[in-house]
Amino acid sequence: MLIVNDDELKIGNRIRLPKFKAEGDLWDLKGLYHIMVPMSKIEDIKYFKSFYSDLETEMICDGGNKRNGCDSYLKKEYDYFSLKHKTRDIFRRYCNSGQKHKVVAKMDFDTIVIDKKYLYNVLKFMIDNSDRPIYYGNPFLRDYGGVSMGGNFYALNQKAMEYLCSCKMELSDVFAEDLWFGDVINNCTISKNLEGIDRINYLYNDNNKIIHKDYDAKGVSLRLGRNINNDDY
Repeated sequence: MLIVNDDELKIGNRIRLPKFKAEGDLWDLKGLYHIMVPMSKIEDIKYFKSFYSDLETEMICDGGNKRNGCDSYLKKEYDYFSLKHKTRDIFRRYCNSGQKHKVVAKMDFDTIVIDKKYLYNVLKFMIDNSDRPIYYGNPFLRDYGGVSMGGNFYALNQKAMEYLCSCKMELSDVFAEDLWFGDVINNCTISKNLEGIDRINYLYNDNNKIIHKDYDAKGVSLRLGRNINNDDY
C-alpha cells in the first residue's frame, strides 16, 4: 500500500489508491462485498434499485416500513435525530449475522456514483488488501488526529470490520452519525495498540466520482435527498 505523508494524522495512515487500469467490472466482485443502504419511508426504492442494479446492495428499512422492495427490516423506527442509533444497529446486526465479506459499505439514498469503474477500483483494492484495515470515504479530520468519513458513502474492508465487530460501538454526545461512526472505528483501533500498517488506513474518496445529493452536467440536473418532493420537509 502507498502511504501518503500527512502530519495532521496522529492515529492512523493515509493511503493512496494506486493507478491501474480496471480490467473487470462490478459483476466480477459479486459475493465479495456488501453495501448496506438504510432507507427511510420517504425515499424511493424503485429508483435506487434501478439506478444501481449492478451493485450488491441490501435495502434496509425501518420496522414500520413494510413497502415492497425492502430486503430486510430493523426492529425499530428512526428519524433524522436518531441516525447514529440506526447506524449502530445496522452494523451490530451485520456483526452478529455471521456474514463475511471482503468489504462492507454503508451507502445513503442520496449518494450519486458517477464513475462505476472508479468504484470497482476502490472495491478491488480494498478486497485485495483485506488483511490490512482500510476505512474509505470523504474525510473529516477530527481534533484528536483521526479521520471520520462522510456519511453518504463509507466502507470498511474485512480486517477493519473484524476490529469494529470486536468493539462495543458505544454511543456518545457527537450528534452527526458519520462523525460518531468514525470515532468508534478510531477508538476501537487505538484500544488495540496497533503499529505501522496494522493501524487504521484511511483511503480518501475522489469527490468527482462518488458525490452527494447534486449532480449537474450537460443535459443532466439531478437532485436527491429528503427535501426533494416531500411535503413533510
